[in-house]
Amino acid sequence: MKTITKNHPKKFPDKITVPYSYTFKKANVDEDDYHPVVWYQKHFDMAINKAHHYLLHFEAVDYQCQIWLNGHLIGSHIGGHTPFTLDISKWVATSNTLEVRVENFNATDQPIGKQA
Repeated sequence: MKTITKNHPKKFPDKITVPYSYTFKKANVDEDDYHPVVWYQKHFDMAINKAHHYLLHFEAVDYQCQIWLNGHLIGSHIGGHTPFTLDISKWVATSNTLEVRVENFNATDQPIGKQA
């Protein structure tokens, strides 16, 4: 799900098919305007074994992002072409809310990703 806003949205009314940018038809989002800040939210449940570590993998986020899990800022990343992983073991629960704030201002001093 996503909502287009600079500030944290109270609701996430739209749904998106990832890994596509909201500008692609395959994303299933009816939005043509450029937005430099987009929020994504996903709820998920999972069985927890305290003896295990849990990793969250991103193949790429264009261009800069901050990630929250269950209300905790757990990490950030800059660079739209590189994968990254966060150890979420400390914050994961049986019921979870993941939120990702993505910034892409298409600045001339940053590489341009798939949204271009």
